[in-house]
Amino acid sequence: MQTAKNIEQSFQTRHLPELDGIRGIAILSVLFYHLFWFTSPGAHWTGFPFLLWKVAQVGWAGVNLFFVLSGFLITRILIHQKGKPYYFSRFYKRRALRILPLYLVTLAFIFFHYENSGLFVLISLAFLAHVPSVFGVTPCYPGLWSLSVEEQFYLVWPQLIQRFSLNSVKRVSIFLCVVSAILRGLSFKFAAWSVILGVLGGYDGFAYGSLLAIVFWEEKGNSHKLKAFSLLCFVIASGALLLGYKFGIGTRQKLVGEMFLPSLIYLISASFMAFSLAHSGANYLKILSKGILPQWGKLSFAAYLCHYPVPEITNKILSLFPEIYSYYFAFWFSALQFVLSLGMTYIISLLLHHWVELPFLKWKETEIFSSKNDFPRKEQAVPSR
Repeated sequence: MQTAKNIEQSFQTRHLPELDGIRGIAILSVLFYHLFWFTSPGAHWTGFPFLLWKVAQVGWAGVNLFFVLSGFLITRILIHQKGKPYYFSRFYKRRALRILPLYLVTLAFIFFHYENSGLFVLISLAFLAHVPSVFGVTPCYPGLWSLSVEEQFYLVWPQLIQRFSLNSVKRVSIFLCVVSAILRGLSFKFAAWSVILGVLGGYDGFAYGSLLAIVFWEEKGNSHKLKAFSLLCFVIASGALLLGYKFGIGTRQKLVGEMFLPSLIYLISASFMAFSLAHSGANYLKILSKGILPQWGKLSFAAYLCHYPVPEITNKILSLFPEIYSYYFAFWFSALQFVLSLGMTYIISLLLHHWVELPFLKWKETEIFSSKNDFPRKEQAVPSR
């Protein structure tokens, strides 16, 4: 018979299918940005094509959503494992199985495909691809910067969760949310320090996700706090947008936008995630747990790593047909190339997922990595203070 304690722990550690769909939204946003906006001559268009091109420009926010997701998932895992044997070794081994196989395959591709990429591959191996200018390196595969930022987060956050109470982690997370925005503003004003300040100012996405994870953990089967958290984030984001719009909060070309536009994206992401968790299982959220979105979500890591060279391939394929390629500046040509690129990305991601990711992910279920029988017992309950 399940006790109230066991029911609470089951709620806290259960699989959250809606997050697969949210991950799908994040990767499709990034793909829409890189495979359509980034490769299309949309500035020459008018009407609906131009509007669609401008919408695709916002797809960069998908990376911000990934950061909030990572902050939530990693904090939730760490809270669950807090105080248990092999806390650090188990966490880092499982992260290595999740990240390194595909990451190393990608670096091998970069090394053999791009000329003079050796130094970039070297700093990427050290997860320093987010600061290539420090080493005088031109990034030949720009998407790796976000993985480097995540790895920095992985180095610090487990220490914080293990050594401090959840209330202390809350305070640190709120502090990061405020300080990161200030540092982004300083990087905008002081160009000479923009690299280091910009890096330090990029961690608040994880902090918002961490706050959501703590609220979720403290819920214990009750969704009132999640709903309140969702509403609070939405109200703050909406209020800031209304108050700051005339000051340029909607563009990162202005100081206010550089400081607070990422914060708005993080707040909206956290609000949407909290809403989805609070209403988990609702019919109107089935789109997040069934169908194309969760499928893309499961392939998101492979898709993120493999999609960058795909437009180069589809462009060469289309150039073989002069009667089509002569319409390069037409909207339908860009739409065709986007569909081809998206389809090719899906196929490559599926192959990488089955041939590279899954074989290593299965190791996570072996005795040395698995934590399926490791749920908190009464004497190991995670402290909330």
